[in-house]
Amino acid sequence: MLLVLAVAIAVRQIALRWSEIGGSFRNAGWDPDPVRLTVSSLLLFCGLAINPAGWMLISRDLGASTRCSRLAGAWFASQLGRYIPGKIWLFAGRIGFLRSEGLSLSRAAAASVWEVLVSFASVGLVALPAVLLAGGDLPATLRTASAAGSAALVLLPLLSPVQRLAFRLKGVEGFTGVRLSTSLRAVGAYSAAWTMRGVSIWLWLEGLGLSTRGLWSAVAAAPLSWLAGYIVVFVPGGIGVREAATAAMCDGGSGIAPVMAAVFGQTLLMAVFEVVTALVAFGREASKGDPIGRKAL
Repeated sequence: MLLVLAVAIAVRQIALRWSEIGGSFRNAGWDPDPVRLTVSSLLLFCGLAINPAGWMLISRDLGASTRCSRLAGAWFASQLGRYIPGKIWLFAGRIGFLRSEGLSLSRAAAASVWEVLVSFASVGLVALPAVLLAGGDLPATLRTASAAGSAALVLLPLLSPVQRLAFRLKGVEGFTGVRLSTSLRAVGAYSAAWTMRGVSIWLWLEGLGLSTRGLWSAVAAAPLSWLAGYIVVFVPGGIGVREAATAAMCDGGSGIAPVMAAVFGQTLLMAVFEVVTALVAFGREASKGDPIGRKAL
């Protein structure tokens, strides 16, 4: 219902400014390339498919013995919670699932905290070199944002000892933190996903015949636009915020409105991929007689 309301508001705003927006759409020079659009869609799907890897690695280190297919299904199902305002629902889903698998509340919550941190670290790891390679066209604020994300890498070696100390002070024995090697593997998985997403955006825009600022601008836009949407807490899925940020970083002269519309089209495609992947993952669990899988379907 909230998504429908957001779309209705967006349509109204577009209608009010159509004389301005319509001109930019007519001047964009659309020239679809099926090959680039197909490759872009495949990269988008591949990047989405490896997205659960970081959380799965972290959950395993914290004691989860759940099958990988079940963990991936839980991740994709909880990911749909990002379309509800507040950003808390996807984490609530993952924490609740790990609790149902026997993990303590502290470890289940730690998995989500670690996931966010390694996500931020991967934003900096991908965005900072991409912003530098993109040249002087991008504003200095993007360099600052990507550098701040990179700073999260420095915190990774400190997390486990700090958390172990906190558990000891609370009198909880036997706590196993996330190993640094696991954190780095999770950062690598998210970085690969961001890179695929960035290349996918570039191929998508180029495949529609729109002018862009080049590959590296799109690679930088993928994680930084996610960060922008993440900060705006009450916007479901960061919809509108991420598309606007991506368009501002990628537009090479076609106009913000056409580029934003093109990126929004890819966002809808990604939402379809997310729903289908969640249904497939839980359908596989339901076929094995798993009650959670049947309930999710």
